[in-house]
Amino acid sequence: MAPSIKKGPFVDAHLLKKIEAARGGTD
Repeated sequence: MAPSIKKGPFVDAHLLKKIEAARGGTD
C-alpha cells in the first residue's frame, strides 16, 4: 500500500476507481 492512501478517503476512493477501471477495462 502506498503512503498516499494515508492522505484520506478521497485518495483511497480515487485509487479504488482506478483499480476497478483497470480490472473491468470498461473505461
